[in-house]
Amino acid sequence: MENFVYFIFFLLAVVGIVNVIKSIILLMCNDNGSKCELVISLDDSCENPETVIRNTVLYHEWSDNSRNKYSGIYCIYNGDNEESKEICRRVCEEYPFTHYINNPDFFINTVSNP
Repeated sequence: MENFVYFIFFLLAVVGIVNVIKSIILLMCNDNGSKCELVISLDDSCENPETVIRNTVLYHEWSDNSRNKYSGIYCIYNGDNEESKEICRRVCEEYPFTHYINNPDFFINTVSNP
């Protein structure tokens, strides 16, 4: 039984050391300031667009690694359901880094012709 306790203690110590080394390496990595923008495309086949947007926002807010952070989250709704469009628009207004785009052609023209 004593050997089992020592084994568990050793295993936890190794895991702790690996996590400390990983944290140090991530801190030393040079972030060149480039950020990623995420585009969520929703249509009428999406049963709950509010959940999709909120889950994406929660991932963004709870992500502890700066490489997983988005500088902007764009929600493009391609469907005809007015109620779902309004839900998407209202959820996007709640967060400063989310943007609702009703017309997908606007986004494509903006990206291709800066």
